[in-house]
Amino acid sequence: MAIHSVLARVALLVSFMTAPHALAADPPKPAAAASPAATPEKTTQDRMVHSTTYVNSWLKFPSFSAEDLKSGSTLDFKPRLGEMNVLIFIASWCEPCQRLVPEVQKLERKLSPQDTRFIWIFAHDTPADAESFAKEYKLSSAVLANKEILTAFNNPELPSIYVGDRRQWMLTRFLNTRAEDLPILDQIVKTAVAW
Repeated sequence: MAIHSVLARVALLVSFMTAPHALAADPPKPAAAASPAATPEKTTQDRMVHSTTYVNSWLKFPSFSAEDLKSGSTLDFKPRLGEMNVLIFIASWCEPCQRLVPEVQKLERKLSPQDTRFIWIFAHDTPADAESFAKEYKLSSAVLANKEILTAFNNPELPSIYVGDRRQWMLTRFLNTRAEDLPILDQIVKTAVAW
């Protein structure tokens, strides 16, 4: 993907974030759908436009409590001012999740020093399977989803990534995240950290 295309999408997102009146508007209505056989797979741009409509109501990034898979203790997650938050919803049995994990880990190593916290959330998984997967992939901070988390994030499709900005607002989300979404995520986080 060309860098100008990525930057154009980031600029679009920035305009949504800095213009509350634009965010309050109803999302555009989709054009008439083609027949199911002719409907192409959603592109990264389509999913990105969908993700920006998620923040139309200026949602606060949710807080939650969950079991930390390493220590077994309760992790009380609260977004902190000045810190970006990236939550990655995965499951040990999910093949797209397994393919995505190493790519997200590269991004995590790059962005963590920039006040960006990554938390891996295992949804619809057994504690033993989630713990084994987290250990195998050496995930930095992993928790087991509970009803509170799944409700707060609308029972997300897997894999999905939710991003909270430094002011504790929901910035964007990527449902059915793919490797080609990660450069856009990288640019969004870099732009938000610079504000």
